[in-house]
Amino acid sequence: MIISLVVLAACRPVASPTPTPSPTETLSPHELAATGTAAPRLLPTMPLSPSPKPTEVSSATSNPGPGPTEVSEVGILSFPSISGDAGNAVLIAGDEITIVWEEAPPEAERYEFTFEPEDGGPTVLLGEDLDRSDGVSVRWTVPEHLAGDFDAVAHFADGSTISAGWSAMVYSGIAPPVGICVLRSSTVGVVMLFLEPTIESADFAEVYPGEYAEVLGRTADDWYLVDAGMAHLTYPRDPQPITGWTPDEGILLHGPCGDLPLIEP
Repeated sequence: MIISLVVLAACRPVASPTPTPSPTETLSPHELAATGTAAPRLLPTMPLSPSPKPTEVSSATSNPGPGPTEVSEVGILSFPSISGDAGNAVLIAGDEITIVWEEAPPEAERYEFTFEPEDGGPTVLLGEDLDRSDGVSVRWTVPEHLAGDFDAVAHFADGSTISAGWSAMVYSGIAPPVGICVLRSSTVGVVMLFLEPTIESADFAEVYPGEYAEVLGRTADDWYLVDAGMAHLTYPRDPQPITGWTPDEGILLHGPCGDLPLIEP
């Protein structure tokens, strides 16, 4: 296009000279073509990066110190319990237990143990350990009707934290009654009550883990007579038995159980 414009301009009669635009004038591409001067070819330009403010430091050249961070969980929490299905744990209400952070990270300023309720209620602080020389742990009395999970957090001087948790839920029932002999399950299963002190007899009620039933007496071969009114009926009968029998297997006794009357079945 530039060559053709120049040739045409050379063949035509020269008219009065067209004034050269002043440096301050701005001409359109058509006006530039009319003067015999082609529009300049504009090269693409790269956008300029803004210069940092005097108070800013470029991240490429700065070397900031470590700030507060939270890293993944380290170690596990352990505590005495009656393990349940799917990893859940049943705790005994009223028991004072020790929650231990195994393989806890060293050099923390403090280790905080908390409980997160299942119903979304406020977090409960169980206690803190400020000295890991004898291990990281906290003593805590299990309340009744517990449902939730345990957590622990190590707090460091720079503001960073490391945590550990329990992968499932923990539960508790009621505290054992005071002043009477009661039994509860010592395993994940229930305590079954039978009509007679033999496994050949029919069972009709159960004592769930974390719950209790009053013991009224025992046989010479360690069957216990139990108040069935404190158990859960599984097979209702008519008339409904007010007492039941259970063997000395998978149970724990609480209270004044040393002087139980001996019963002949």
